[in-house]
Amino acid sequence: MLLRIRLSSFLAGVAVAGTFSLYQIRQDIQKSHELLSAQVRSTTIKLDSDWPEDNLAVANMCQTSVIQACGEGFAA
Repeated sequence: MLLRIRLSSFLAGVAVAGTFSLYQIRQDIQKSHELLSAQVRSTTIKLDSDWPEDNLAVANMCQTSVIQACGEGFAA
């Protein structure tokens, strides 16, 4: 009888600890997802703002013959 009470108390404790652990893991994953999403958004905004400058730099290189086969690819 005493063994049954101890076993049921142990299993109840494991269930409570497991539930709490799953809740904490869920919260950690959600927070990590939000942080990564914010980083991707900021990087995307930065890349979008850099495109005009990069295109202008490539166009200037093509005009000054720094790049020999501009627009023909990188075939050797």
